Amino acid sequence: MRILKSVLFVDDDPELLSGLRRALRPWSEEYELLFLCGGSAGLQTLHRRHIDVVVTDWAMPLTHG
Repeated sequence: MRILKSVLFVDDDPELLSGLRRALRPWSEEYELLFLCGGSAGLQTLHRRHIDVVVTDWAMPLTHG
């Protein structure tokens, strides 16, 4: 059984996320890669499921949740 590590990318720029998705496509069989736009979406995902690594924009607009 193969265990995938989940990596969540969160940013408020959909273009940046799209570029990351394309650039990281070769690793999509080794890792579960998730790309979400906005801090609220990222927080909701973290409340619902286990994520091993989170990569996020340090200067994203404030998120309340």
